[in-house]
Amino acid sequence: MRNKKETVQAFLDLHKNEFLPMPDYVTIFSNMIGGVYGECRQVFDDKQLYELEISGDETKSGNPVLFTFRDFQ
Repeated sequence: MRNKKETVQAFLDLHKNEFLPMPDYVTIFSNMIGGVYGECRQVFDDKQLYELEISGDETKSGNPVLFTFRDFQ
């Protein structure tokens, strides 16, 4: 993922239900970092790398997913 828009699209693609009404990708990305969609943690002492768990109830696969992403400044 090379930018925030691609990161948000990858995050949304894992979900079985759409986010309606669909906010813009900047809002979704901010909500991801802010913990609106679950606990968001910084990993590996790198302040720009985060992980967010998506529960199996929300994913297309039915399995929980640990979504790792970078905050592009």
